[in-house]
Parts: sequence; C-alpha cells; structure tokens
Amino acid sequence: MLRREDDSFHRGSSDPWWNESAWFSFMAPERELSGFAYMYHRPNMGYSVGAVGLWDPSGSQDHDCLFYDWCEPSPLAPDADMYRFSLHNGLTVECVEPLRSFRIRYEGGKEYYGGAGCSLELAYEGLLPPHDGGTPHGQTEWGVGHYEQPGRMRGQIGRASCR
Repeated sequence: MLRREDDSFHRGSSDPWWNESAWFSFMAPERELSGFAYMYHRPNMGYSVGAVGLWDPSGSQDHDCLFYDWCEPSPLAPDADMYRFSLHNGLTVECVEPLRSFRIRYEGGKEYYGGAGCSLELAYEGLLPPHDGGTPHGQTEWGVGHYEQPGRMRGQIGRASCR
C-alpha cells in the first residue's frame, strides 16, 4: 500500500546510481497527438534529468517527431523533491495532492527548433489509487518498484509553435 510519503524521495540508499523516476503520458486522439513528460532524479549525485516529447503520424523517432527535448543533467536544488522541482530546460513538476494530482509545465526547446519551442500546461488527476505493477522477473537491477495509476490529463499544448 502506497502512502502520501511515497510521492517524496525515498532516502536511505548510498548507491550513487540510485534514482527515482516518473513518466506521464498523454494523448489527444482527435488530433492524432501523443506525448510524454519524463523525469528522473539521482539525489546522491545531486542532479535531475527531464524530457518532453510530442508526436503525431508524421514521425515516430526522436529525430522526426513533432518535438523532443531530453535535457542534460540539471543540478538538484536542495529543496527539490520527487514532484517539486524545476529544471533548466523549462520542465516544472508539482504535486498538488499526493498520490492523486500533479501539475506539469514546460516552456522550452527554442534553441533546438529554430526559435519556435513548445509549451505544456497540464494537470494530471488519478482516477484510481496507484498500484504496484511489479518489477519484471530478472530486471531488479533497474529498480525494485514500479507503480502505475490510471488517470486523466487535461490542459494545453503549445503545439502550433512546434516543428
């Protein structure tokens, strides 16, 4: 059973490669548009990485999708937490209600897309409590927990300025 505290860093490991990560995906089927916001933190190394991607039927790889920004490591602010941080590439994530509601914002990528860039203003609401999806057999070197939660993403995507 997950607790509210599980939406914060789980301190305790001295392994420098220990990390905590999250993936938020979304789609707008009527626009044939899909996307994601991904982040991982390595508190023992003092950095985080975040990514944003958008694609439609015109492309399926990093190099030909509508938009793709996988940032270089950003310093982890001393007061940052799993779902309370901002990265230098413009990704900001905030926990509104533990285990249920999150806000994802992004404004960036102008340097990669000829000054155009993209923006996201998204709100995720869990429809059911998160559950332990298990770790695939033989994959424990990648982690010891995998949680999933069905939910709804609402908001705006600055798609018009992409590509």
